[in-house]
Amino acid sequence: MVQVAKYFLDFDKGVSCGKCTPCRAGFVYLREIVDAVAHGEGRPGDIQSMLAIMDTMRQAAFCEYAGRGSGPLAVILKHFRTEFDLHIEQKGCPAGGCSNLSRDEKTG
Repeated sequence: MVQVAKYFLDFDKGVSCGKCTPCRAGFVYLREIVDAVAHGEGRPGDIQSMLAIMDTMRQAAFCEYAGRGSGPLAVILKHFRTEFDLHIEQKGCPAGGCSNLSRDEKTG
């Protein structure tokens, strides 16, 4: 699901009009964090950071795009948070979807 989250964030890349910081910078920060998690470089506070960024995007953006654009990530974190936790804590991919992370690397 980390790769699915990355897909949705990459899909929205460059779509923001750029008029407000929560949307313009929010998507950049979310992409950077999800990329780090997908590459085994996630940090313990990353999930809380993503939730805070998405909350700011929903509340402070000029339009609804920021909140709706971050919606898929919010749903993924709500239902598949354990996959993100595993990527961050054990540097492993339970679904085998992250090509640069294998189950053997986390134990080896």
